Amino acid sequence: MRGLRYAPHRHRRDQCGRARWSRNRPGRHRERRRRAERRPDTVKIWWGDGTTSTVKAYIAETIATHVYTKAGTFKVTAAPANEFGTATARSAGSITTKADATKPAVTLTKPSSPARSASWATLRGKATDVGMGVRGVSVTAIEKRGTAWYYYNGVKWVKATSGSAAVAKAKVLTVTPSTSGAWILKIKGLAKGTARFTYSAVDKAGNRSAAKLLNQKLTS
Repeated sequence: MRGLRYAPHRHRRDQCGRARWSRNRPGRHRERRRRAERRPDTVKIWWGDGTTSTVKAYIAETIATHVYTKAGTFKVTAAPANEFGTATARSAGSITTKADATKPAVTLTKPSSPARSASWATLRGKATDVGMGVRGVSVTAIEKRGTAWYYYNGVKWVKATSGSAAVAKAKVLTVTPSTSGAWILKIKGLAKGTARFTYSAVDKAGNRSAAKLLNQKLTS
């Protein structure tokens, strides 16, 4: 009997509780599948530099962003996709990028009570970049206590033979800023004396800011 089939997801029971057959029009299930195949769930984007992104297709407005790590002209293509596969990619235009030659900017914020050594237990600052973004902030710390020099090795303070030796042996501590550019670094064991912090930032293109120096006398 053409067109007569049992549909488990549509069968129902009559008043006596008996299962009943349901008549479906020929091709109804095939049509549902064709509609599902045509409905994209995501959009796949090829940025032209060997990287891809996938964004949701059912959102009213979706913005896809990408950071190129080198200069050049890149052909971008995109294609809708769902559980049945990915459609043929179509051109979405070209993007031309220039080399990022701008150095980042970095600051170190003085605490409210800068003369107290405990106030410097956590260094805080901000790093910004108008290009590809900041990759990291580098900091070194040395301190002169009386006539003796000390350098920070990332764990503790170690006595050095001279100020130049302290500079040479101080460990370069690197931190990654947050998305807002804020950076934080813990320093243990500062004491009375004169602390010297040297800091700089590097961006994702390899541009490094000029090193900055902050000297602070600690009285307690």
